[in-house]
Amino acid sequence: MKKKFRKVKEQITRIFELPAESIEGAYRIITIGDKSLYMENHMAIREYTLKKLRIETKKNEVIIMGNDLILRKMGERNLMVEGDIKIIEFKD
Repeated sequence: MKKKFRKVKEQITRIFELPAESIEGAYRIITIGDKSLYMENHMAIREYTLKKLRIETKKNEVIIMGNDLILRKMGERNLMVEGDIKIIEFKD
């Protein structure tokens, strides 16, 4: 059943030319150099320090590491981080 549902979602996405993240719950990350990061479709913040930010998504966890990390903006589904970003890691 899950396989059929996934195929239907893929077909709807393709037919209506929608971005995959709008149907599948995928997240989008945009970086501006190594100083700014914007993320859409996150679920929750699991850890936040000046050196590490752990973000839960529907599919996995995104870990951002660096120095002087500041959560500049946070909405229900998006966030913006600024600082000296060194590593972006994806964990299952």
